[in-house]
Amino acid sequence: MIGISHRPSEISPAEARVAVQTLTSTGGNVSAAAGDLGITPGDIHGRRLDPGIQATVWDDGGLLDTLRPRHQILQDVLDFASRSHHNSFFDQVATHYGANESLEGEVKAMAEALNAMARP
Repeated sequence: MIGISHRPSEISPAEARVAVQTLTSTGGNVSAAAGDLGITPGDIHGRRLDPGIQATVWDDGGLLDTLRPRHQILQDVLDFASRSHHNSFFDQVATHYGANESLEGEVKAMAEALNAMARP
């Protein structure tokens, strides 16, 4: 799911609907007016970011390049999967033996991913 907003903390819901209407589609090409939108691509979950979402949103020619939003709102950026209490015993053993249990490594990997997601 891709959520699109127009600075929701600063405007009323009626104005937000108008802002969303500034998206146009012509011949299958979607564009936004003046790059004044924000985009929320859903939960990131660190290393578990869906490759399809990655390609659709951040690859060359993806949603960010097409819509040129002013803001990206990223949610659940760090998953802390290497130490999650949601993991089963078997998940924890696999993480340990796969050398994927470093929180430092997870934070560094996410920092690299965030830098790749940034736009000038």
